[in-house]
Amino acid sequence: MNHRWLSQAVNAALKSSYHQKLGAVIYDKKRIISVGYNQPERSVKNHHPKFRKHSTSIHAEVATILKARQNLKGMSILVVRLNNDRQFRMARPCDHCMAYLDFVGIKKVTYSINEWPYLKTERI
Repeated sequence: MNHRWLSQAVNAALKSSYHQKLGAVIYDKKRIISVGYNQPERSVKNHHPKFRKHSTSIHAEVATILKARQNLKGMSILVVRLNNDRQFRMARPCDHCMAYLDFVGIKKVTYSINEWPYLKTERI
């Protein structure tokens, strides 16, 4: 895991106005493609119709996908969640987000967990 990717995900999470602060980074082997965080939902028009959900917030994973504006096939995503003390907490994407990640072609998801080593990776 590249520390720059982790740093970018943490910085993104800190921008969130929510109590649960989540940040995400989509990357390939060499570079960051997109960075996002959980935020109030402004519009669902950019979402693929299959993944439009009526809610008041947009998850960090979805925000990062929408911001990427490119083919994400074969890419990876890192998702972190921070508590008020800036400690890592479980950030495994929800089923809806996992389906969206799979739909856009992301193949590897790394997310923060509560205990050492603080990151866990799954293949989609």
